[in-house]
Amino acid sequence: MKKWLLVSGTVAIIVCVCLFSFTGLTFSTIITTRCNMAAAQRCHADTAQWAEWWPKNSHCSYRVKGVFYDEVRLSVECADDSHLDGDFRLAPLYVDSGVASLECHIPPGHPFIKARLYWQGKEILRNMAGILNSWKAFVEDNRNLYGGVNFHRTDSKDSALVAIASFASAYPSTAEVYAKIDSLRSYISGQGAAAVSAPWLNVTKLGDRRYKYTVALSINKRLEGKGRIIPQRYVPWKNIEGEVHGGLYTIEKAFGQMSKYRLDINATIIAMPYQCLITDRREEQDTTKWVTMVCAPIS
Repeated sequence: MKKWLLVSGTVAIIVCVCLFSFTGLTFSTIITTRCNMAAAQRCHADTAQWAEWWPKNSHCSYRVKGVFYDEVRLSVECADDSHLDGDFRLAPLYVDSGVASLECHIPPGHPFIKARLYWQGKEILRNMAGILNSWKAFVEDNRNLYGGVNFHRTDSKDSALVAIASFASAYPSTAEVYAKIDSLRSYISGQGAAAVSAPWLNVTKLGDRRYKYTVALSINKRLEGKGRIIPQRYVPWKNIEGEVHGGLYTIEKAFGQMSKYRLDINATIIAMPYQCLITDRREEQDTTKWVTMVCAPIS
């Protein structure tokens, strides 16, 4: 009797080991995000950018094995020598929210290795949650999705402007721009009006290698204009705005990122984009200290 019990127990153990060997294990975790999903999907697919959000204190590293529409397949290796294949997926819920999931698989294989990983399940899930939390923190900060600029939508409070347009054979210098701004300030002061915000600047490169630049001041009352000074009147509109720190190269890059943001929110630009010159560039020679709002009226 004891012999049969011993044989039966041994057979049962062998069967369990075989079943455990021929089946896989899957660990999965999921998290919701509040961000523009079009931008998040770009970030998700751009695996070259992953090092920016992958948790720095993580004990795990990754190797990308394939990029698909809403899924990245990867191999995750952790400090405890565990090696898991996984799928990192995104699923939009709305334009500005979605779900991110990470699924790691232990393929059929050596039962004792699988058993060790099975008992380490809590640690594996903790590492996976840390990866997703790091992703969430990264994509929910607009600056990480749009080249360091926190773009947002606002309602314009400006309704009366005066503007002056000029042409130059090269990108207009600070001196040229502020000479026109001073002309506008002198005009509105003589008319008993005052500027209500920082000066605006739009620079457009023309096909003949020239530049057209327009400066404007938002003022507190409507004026008639004089000579090349043109009055403009607006019904208050919606705006895209983003604060930029840096010189002309940084500002141009920000306008490129604004184009992505505009497409992501499905907005149409209805008038020329412009720079709002928060810093007086004549007074600050260090361009890295310039503060500029890049703006575009939208519908």
